[in-house]
Amino acid sequence: MFPKEPLEDDTKWQCEECGRQVTGRQASLAQATLGRLLSIVDNRNIPQMERFLSQHQQVMPSSNQIVIEVKCILIRSYGHVKGYSWTGEYTVDLILCNMQFLW
Repeated sequence: MFPKEPLEDDTKWQCEECGRQVTGRQASLAQATLGRLLSIVDNRNIPQMERFLSQHQQVMPSSNQIVIEVKCILIRSYGHVKGYSWTGEYTVDLILCNMQFLW
């Protein structure tokens, strides 16, 4: 979501994908709620992070701060978490497949 008139305090926010408009307060509450939900997700648990991303991507555009944060955590984790390491049981092809999930 982006503000329709960024320099106006009381501007509506509009979804760039569906065109739905909400107040600035509603946009702020949605972002805060998603942030709280993310704070209870174990960022060392790759399946949990992937699930969070897939469950909430309908309400968060790809440019959303929380989406980008989750994707960065996943990218970092794919190379360093046991079972997802570059030299472990996963081949480069499987890692690239996992990374396609992010985009």
